[in-house]
Amino acid sequence: METQKHRVTFNEENYLLATAIHKTYGFKNVSELINAALEEWIVRKTTQQASRYLSKEVAQIIEQTVGEMTRRINRMMFKLAVSDAEMKHVLAHAYSMDEDELRGLRPHCEQEVRKAQGLLPMEDVARDHQGDD
Repeated sequence: METQKHRVTFNEENYLLATAIHKTYGFKNVSELINAALEEWIVRKTTQQASRYLSKEVAQIIEQTVGEMTRRINRMMFKLAVSDAEMKHVLAHAYSMDEDELRGLRPHCEQEVRKAQGLLPMEDVARDHQGDD
């Protein structure tokens, strides 16, 4: 990118701080730090202004799309957590389960995952099954 020299005035305190820290953040000189800071500020301001130009309909469509994707991801994560808990129970039983236990395992795992609000630690499952024996 082409550079040009311009005369710019800075608050002395800001300039001294930039002089003191520019190398800490990997900038060759103060000008490079100031250019990066200015670029970041411009991007932030123009992004904030762009939201003013979006119509309410476009904003609603984006919100609905993000909301639907979030719901889908949450459902997939819940199913994964239930399957994870189910597998841990099967392993903890070391295949010594009868068919009735296996049929009731999925609902049991769903309840456990709901209570744990996520994934079940294997240690907890093993501790529960040691008490069953």
